[in-house]
Amino acid sequence: MMHIAWRLARRFFCLATLLLVTGCWQGKQFYSAKESAAPLAAGRYVTADRTGATGGAVTVTRLASGATRVAGLKAVLGSDSADVVFAAVTGLPPETWITQVADPSGDALFGLLARRNGKMMLQPFILCQKDLAEIAKSAGAQVPPSTEIEPPCIFPDRASLERAMIRIAPKLEFMAEVRPVK
Repeated sequence: MMHIAWRLARRFFCLATLLLVTGCWQGKQFYSAKESAAPLAAGRYVTADRTGATGGAVTVTRLASGATRVAGLKAVLGSDSADVVFAAVTGLPPETWITQVADPSGDALFGLLARRNGKMMLQPFILCQKDLAEIAKSAGAQVPPSTEIEPPCIFPDRASLERAMIRIAPKLEFMAEVRPVK
């Protein structure tokens, strides 16, 4: 399972749409594009996992709406891009943002982006398992009975998601570093 997670992290948070049916933290789109921070400057990026292996390059642009578009995903998503909102939330560690990757259905997948020791670190999705599932449930998420190996943690509202993210963000081991392409 961990090998699959590393491969997904290297593909950036662009796999979010595919992961909406698996065991991740998800809910409705709680954050509007107008609320989005801009922690990543426009440009080209790759992700590098803990071993230093890098994924394919993506192009990041800031949209007039305030959201960030990540393009270069055709091989992964079947569409070329995904729109991401970076939400700065009171209570999170400094320079930490909730990532919301929208699905056309109105649903979203949530992760975290943070600047740690001068590096941009990404957790493109939060798995709904073990301690993370318990934190999600204690914050108000629902974990429906499922035939899937890992059912999703579904947050009913923004407040429950933020309560859970505030608890996990300080101790989370991020999966990937986001590096600008030089």
